[in-house]
Amino acid sequence: MMNVGMMWLDNSKATLSEKILRAAQYYRVKYGRVPDTCVVHPSMLVGQVYDPAHVKSAPYILPGNLWIGVQEVT
Repeated sequence: MMNVGMMWLDNSKATLSEKILRAAQYYRVKYGRVPDTCVVHPSMLVGQVYDPAHVKSAPYILPGNLWIGVQEVT
């Protein structure tokens, strides 16, 4: 489960993969860690196939936003 992360707004026409890559690069530079989880609005996954361990969907994330961070080990 990821309780803390960085919210990233990307309303560009880029693909979801490109958006995740840009957000991950920024996260790595800013926080010094490589993110392993990204949560997006379900509409952003339509027609997309991603590893469910790393890219999840949740209705509480607004379209165009990505919540990216490191999953906590419990």
